[in-house]
Amino acid sequence: MKYVIAKTLKSGQVSYYWNPPKKVQALGFDPERLGSSYRKAKERADELYRMLVAARQETQRGLPQPGTVRWVLHEYKKDDLWKDLDASTQRVYEQALRRIEDSFGRYRIEAVKYQHAKAFYLKERAPTKRTGGAERFGQSASIIRVARVVWEYADREGYCSDNPFSKVRIKKPENRQAKWTREQVYKLIEVAEANGHWGIATAVLIAFELCQRQADVMQLSDAHFTSDQIQVRQNKTDALIWVPLDEVPEFRARIIEAIRRSSATLVTQPDGTPWRDNMNQFRHEFSRLKTLASIPKRLTFQDLRRSGLSEIGDAGGTTDEMRSLSGHKTREILAAYVVPSTEQARNALRKREAYRKLPKHASDDVA
Repeated sequence: MKYVIAKTLKSGQVSYYWNPPKKVQALGFDPERLGSSYRKAKERADELYRMLVAARQETQRGLPQPGTVRWVLHEYKKDDLWKDLDASTQRVYEQALRRIEDSFGRYRIEAVKYQHAKAFYLKERAPTKRTGGAERFGQSASIIRVARVVWEYADREGYCSDNPFSKVRIKKPENRQAKWTREQVYKLIEVAEANGHWGIATAVLIAFELCQRQADVMQLSDAHFTSDQIQVRQNKTDALIWVPLDEVPEFRARIIEAIRRSSATLVTQPDGTPWRDNMNQFRHEFSRLKTLASIPKRLTFQDLRRSGLSEIGDAGGTTDEMRSLSGHKTREILAAYVVPSTEQARNALRKREAYRKLPKHASDDVA
C-alpha cells in the first residue's frame, strides 16, 4: 500500500497509518490513521492514492483540486448564493475568502476540524502593530461568519458533513465608549477640505449627522436624494430609511454642493473616482487627516455614528426617534451605540419633573 506504514501497539495489535511525504502533504493530504483492519486500511489507502493522482493531474492543469477548500471556494462563487449578493457585500466576502484560502486552501474540506477553525479564529483576532495592540474583534468575527456560510454550502452540496466554524465561539468586545465631540468632527472636516479631500469631509459629515454606517455612506449618490429628503438602503439590515432634510438646512446645502461636485457617488477621491473602490487608501488618508487635525488616534470613522446618536440622546431624543434615523432593528442593538451621559440623565430628570407638574388625571386619584 503506497505511503502506508504499520505499527505494532503496546497491546500487540497492528495499526495502519497513511503517512505521505511532505510534498504530498503540500497538496492537502495529511497523515491519517487507517485503523487495525487490513482490508479497510487498504480500501482507504487506495482511495487516498486515487485522489492524489487526480490532484496531481489537476495541479498540472492549473485547476483547483476537487475536494479541497480552494476548489469549494471556486464552486461556491459559481453558485446563486454568491451571485445573489450585492456588489458591496461581495467585496467584503472577497477579503474574508482570501484569508480562508490562504490558511486552508490546500486542505481537503472534510479535513478541517473544529480545532483548526478555532485556531484560525484566534489568529485572526490577535492584536497587530497596525491595530495598536488591540484585538481585531470585528474583522475576525466577519471572517468566521463568511467561513460558516461557505461550509454550510459545502455541507448542503455533500462536499463535507460538518461545519467546524459553526462551533467557534465568537467573542464580542466590550461596547466602545469613544465619542467624537462636535468640535472635533468639524475640525476634521475643515482640515480635510483644506487638503483637497472634499469627499472625506462629506463622508464624515454624513456619518455624524445622519448616523449611518461607513459602507452605506460610501455608496450614496445623487440618486438617493430628492430636494428635501435622503433615502438610505442599508446594506447590513436591508432597512430603508427616509431622512427629511428640511430640519437641517446647513447639512442640506452641503449635500447639494456635494452632488454638484460628484460623479457616480457623493464620497469621491480628488480625481472624481469613488472612494468605496479604494478603501485601504481611504483609511490611510483619513488617519493622516486626523493627525493633521490633532484628533486622538483612538477615535475611528465608525465612532462617528455612535457619537451622532449619543448627541441626539443628549438632546432628549427617544430610542424610537433614534432608530428611525439610524435604522437599528431593535432597541437592544441601539443601546450598544448610545453612550450614557450626564446630559441624558439630566434630560430624564427634567422630563419626569415636567410630568409631575401636569394636572393629575382622575385615574391617578382613584389609584
